[in-house]
Amino acid sequence: MSISDQLWDTFYQKAVALKKTAPWDWITEEQMFAVKDPYSERIGFCLLMGRLGEHYALNIYLGEEGLLSYYNVAEYEGNYYYDVMFRQKSIMCSFEDRKMLENSEIKRIKKLGFSFRGKNGWPLVRKYDPGLVPWFLEDETDILFLISTIEQTLLLAEEYKDHVDDLSPDDEMLFRTSLKTKNGLRWKSEKLKTDPLIRKWLGNHPLPQPMINQIRLEQLAKTLSGSEQIWIADASFLPSPIKDNNRKRPYFPLVFLIIDEQSQQILHFALLNKDTSHTGIPLEFMNFLEKRGQIPSKIVFVHAETEALLEPIADRLHIEILSSMHEPLFEAILNDFVQFNQG
Repeated sequence: MSISDQLWDTFYQKAVALKKTAPWDWITEEQMFAVKDPYSERIGFCLLMGRLGEHYALNIYLGEEGLLSYYNVAEYEGNYYYDVMFRQKSIMCSFEDRKMLENSEIKRIKKLGFSFRGKNGWPLVRKYDPGLVPWFLEDETDILFLISTIEQTLLLAEEYKDHVDDLSPDDEMLFRTSLKTKNGLRWKSEKLKTDPLIRKWLGNHPLPQPMINQIRLEQLAKTLSGSEQIWIADASFLPSPIKDNNRKRPYFPLVFLIIDEQSQQILHFALLNKDTSHTGIPLEFMNFLEKRGQIPSKIVFVHAETEALLEPIADRLHIEILSSMHEPLFEAILNDFVQFNQG
């Protein structure tokens, strides 16, 4: 359902209150809390940004996938940040310069009678989904959740202002949940131990299921020769959006690379759409193996998603699987691609 002017008006009122209150002045970017959406039952894991005085925002990471995307960014130690950024799942309300807004957003603000000005003074909302360009809110359920989350953020900020360390102790996370009553929503807070909960949430995140031609795989197992080579095989997003006529929202292409670790040569290269990666990556890998007529002794994966897609092939062909949090050679080649495309 599209978003009404009334809901946008409510959002801008809440955004004004958020900017005026400036809870990021006492709540740090490490103090995560959670809000359960009373409308869709989604859980939003919330972080405030702005303590350094550079970028003011409330970021709501959506569900298990959103929480995982946050930890991937927070714990990333590599040198190719585009990929972890393009795997985020969240809704962000930030405060930007006027030039960051689209004309349609400025017209809406004026139509509703709001006036913003100055550096970091204009409310901006974007939805982040893995592999897709950050986009406008278009669904009523999303803005209702955002409005509720801003309201709860303001309440928590006021409640914990004088003892902010109690908001999120090292081993606990504060949850805001609601109960529907005849008089409206009744909100309550509870603190839950984070370690078992986070392990449970992240463990529940489903990995992609590959589509593999088993007959063809058996044929490859009979014909391919072995080698002592070690390959790096993985897929990452490139910061070059593609507009598909079949979809409204542009997407970031996945580049699938196979690299020989010793020679540092690119053995195979393919651009894919994330939506078809469960078939595209196994197919590209099997096509390459058939053409090369040879398998490596070991294969290194960076992303669990790529490993899940190619593990059945590697297991059947008796290729040893290695996992790496980040692979400098892979990242260096990706950065070369970006520099080349940006001229």
